[in-house]
Amino acid sequence: MASIKIEDNLPGLVYKSQDTLDPDPFSNGFNSMEDAIFWRDRACGIACAHMLINTLQHRQESIAALIHHGINLKAYIPNIGWSHAGLAKLLQEYGVQAIAHKLHNIQSLIEVLKQGKSAILSVTPGLRGGSHSEKEEVFPKSGHLIIAHGWAIEKHTISDLIITDPDYENGCSRFKMKCALEIIDASWGKRCIIF
Repeated sequence: MASIKIEDNLPGLVYKSQDTLDPDPFSNGFNSMEDAIFWRDRACGIACAHMLINTLQHRQESIAALIHHGINLKAYIPNIGWSHAGLAKLLQEYGVQAIAHKLHNIQSLIEVLKQGKSAILSVTPGLRGGSHSEKEEVFPKSGHLIIAHGWAIEKHTISDLIITDPDYENGCSRFKMKCALEIIDASWGKRCIIF
């Protein structure tokens, strides 16, 4: 049986779901159920930022506080989502050196990871890039944010990336999960935030 070697640039990563209702909206800093419900499906980028701020800077900020800080920075664009440059600025304000970037291909992402860095990636929700919806439309290579923070080597070749996904429906099963390079490549639009 072939052994698999894991390299993880964020071994102490503390998971946070984008679920603004878990365990309840008020413990996540929201003043109302309505606000928490509004942000529930719009908080993936903020959940990624929360994980990084908590892990790298040892700061406990509520999801709601980060959302409001991001809004004040104009990092959220209504009907579009979180701006990569805006999220990078939010991270910088909390002491995480981050920069929005567009890479050329999966190999350039691997090179970033090999330098000891990690990245927030813009991917297809559910990592379903390249597949078709019920309406036979191809899922776009964006719409959701995850963290890529390592890789797996099998038979002397990098076979998978180590990712963490804040999605509340699938995320906890995707905490420090191996994901095949082909799936990442088909789902990722090459935009990212490197830190």
